[in-house]
Amino acid sequence: MTETAEGRTVKFRRAGPDDLVAIIALLADDVLGAGREDPSDPPNPAYVAAFDAIGRDPNQLLAVGTMDGAVAAVVQYRSFPAFQD
Repeated sequence: MTETAEGRTVKFRRAGPDDLVAIIALLADDVLGAGREDPSDPPNPAYVAAFDAIGRDPNQLLAVGTMDGAVAAVVQYRSFPAFQD
């Protein structure tokens, strides 16, 4: 949990399938994403497949930040295992 400059609380949690439409909308809401993302509802099957693949990968975490119960941020974390000789 964190607080914005305006004093609003953002709570982060693992993203679930019900967050997918909101995640895509966030990705589409900028100059780069507006031309490449498809924010249709229901989501394009390619997004569903990508979401499922991220969820199965133990080295990845897709999280959303919520404010007042609505998805307001998304972050994808990828860890790389250390290489040992």
